[in-house]
Amino acid sequence: MALKSIRAAIVSAVSGVDGTGDYVHDLAGTGQVQSGKHERPPGPLPFVAVETLEVVEQEGPPLTDLHQVGTWLVTGWTAGSPKHPGSRMDAAEDLADDIRRALREDRTLGGLVIACTCSISPFAPETKAVGQASYGVVIGTVSAYWRER
Repeated sequence: MALKSIRAAIVSAVSGVDGTGDYVHDLAGTGQVQSGKHERPPGPLPFVAVETLEVVEQEGPPLTDLHQVGTWLVTGWTAGSPKHPGSRMDAAEDLADDIRRALREDRTLGGLVIACTCSISPFAPETKAVGQASYGVVIGTVSAYWRER
């Protein structure tokens, strides 16, 4: 299985967050979800980045099968109000929920994997500098499981 195919499927799933139904945020715009490492959002919020971290390979029964576990880092930023500090955490929690909902829609990522799971933590970083961006942050991992012969 090509890692970039799985990463692209994760990006596609998260890009399906469109602000309708149970979704709070809209990530369906061009460039709102991207592959790669980002230290900070490169453009308008919300923004989510997906990067490949590792693949662990284990022999499984039968010995000709190799069980693969891949891990991808998901980092997201969303706007909060500088006048309402709690709004940053609220926005981060909503973004975390949106990402989890999107990945639950198809745990096989279009049939590429047996299943995927996620672990996501929202937080609101301290902002003490005047004029510093006020946003909530989400960071977590997506793990995907598959077999190869």
